[in-house]
Amino acid sequence: GALASLSSDPVTDVVADGALLYATTGGALQPVDGAGVPVGDVHVASTGSLRVLDASEPATLRELANVSLPGSGGALRVKKAGQTLYVAGSQGVSLIDVAQPALASLKDMIFIAGGAADIAVVDELLLVADETGIESYRLGEVSEPLFVGRRALPAGATALAVLGDDIVASTGDGTLEVIDARS
Repeated sequence: GALASLSSDPVTDVVADGALLYATTGGALQPVDGAGVPVGDVHVASTGSLRVLDASEPATLRELANVSLPGSGGALRVKKAGQTLYVAGSQGVSLIDVAQPALASLKDMIFIAGGAADIAVVDELLLVADETGIESYRLGEVSEPLFVGRRALPAGATALAVLGDDIVASTGDGTLEVIDARS
């Protein structure tokens, strides 16, 4: 059985950092029985949030902070770089300051029409998958992310991974594309 449990809206992604867990909520959840058979109604979250959890005592998860995210539909993915969490969601990318995890707060937002499906952070570069392709932003040069380019994909991008100097994108038509990140 579980060591600990914590009631929540549907959790869409989790990042572990030492004894801290950063969990994004939103989306939909279909309850299932022990055999995996759907039961009851689908639970759909009307909003999303980022929950900061203390897991230093695995038998007791304790919430330190809960940051509401803009828009409906919730969050999809979370990545951590330095003292910032990047959260892809229905309005774009939320930047959450977690320098002091118990005081986590929304510090900036990159609004993207149609929302952000996934994100990747590599060194000082933020990559965002959306319904039209991949957007890239430079981090750390100015106080907010600086847009540097877009790679259009006919079916949009739904998921991202970085493989050396390449970006692997899953597209809306079910294909994987390997793209040279330097071009």
